[in-house]
Amino acid sequence: LDEVVAQAEEMRSMLAADDHEHDELKLAQRLADELRPAMDRARDAADRLEHQVGDDLWSIPKYRELLFQY
Repeated sequence: LDEVVAQAEEMRSMLAADDHEHDELKLAQRLADELRPAMDRARDAADRLEHQVGDDLWSIPKYRELLFQY
C-alpha cells in the first residue's frame, strides 16, 4: 500500500509541476516519458495488493473482476 500511495504522490507532483507548461509537445513528451511509467509502477503495486487482500476485505471490484465479470 505504501508503494501505491508513493506512486500516486509522485504522479500528483509531476502533474502539478506541469500546470505551468505551455509547450504542448514538451508536455506530451514528458507525460509519455515520465508519467506513464509512474502509472505503470502504481498499477503493478495495486495489482500485487489486490492479490494479497482477501475478497471479503476488498470493498471495491478488483481489476480482474471489472474485466471478466460477464
